[in-house]
Amino acid sequence: MNTTLITHAAAALLLGTLTVAAQAADINGSSRDRAAASQGDVQPTFRAGRPRVWDAVVSETGVLQRGGATGASALNTTGAYQIDFPVDVSQCTYVATLGSIDVGTPASGQAVTARRVSVPTAVFVQTTDDAGTRVQRAFHVVAVCA
Repeated sequence: MNTTLITHAAAALLLGTLTVAAQAADINGSSRDRAAASQGDVQPTFRAGRPRVWDAVVSETGVLQRGGATGASALNTTGAYQIDFPVDVSQCTYVATLGSIDVGTPASGQAVTARRVSVPTAVFVQTTDDAGTRVQRAFHVVAVCA
């Protein structure tokens, strides 16, 4: 059985579940709180006991296509990206998977995440092909903050 396919399917299921939950429960606070966060106030009010979920869809060239991130950029190493969020995400959980920015099947490979060094409001994502070689790939990423 193809473990890459299983990994991608599990990540897609998680992303879909988190997106639906976020929309249904409005877990990122009121629209006023989100508007304040997007204008530089990185301390919006959140409902106690509910996670905050931030997401981004990023092209293979590092351009933010949509989501709650405030920006994205390709770094100096092939397949390395920084995704910026309106809040400190340094203590959050990150999940990324290769994905299309529009319609169609994404190229195969993997996406891994890490904290961005010295930037508490950003996440590092690296994309590779099936052989583990760093390549530029479009991806989807979420940061879930408890």
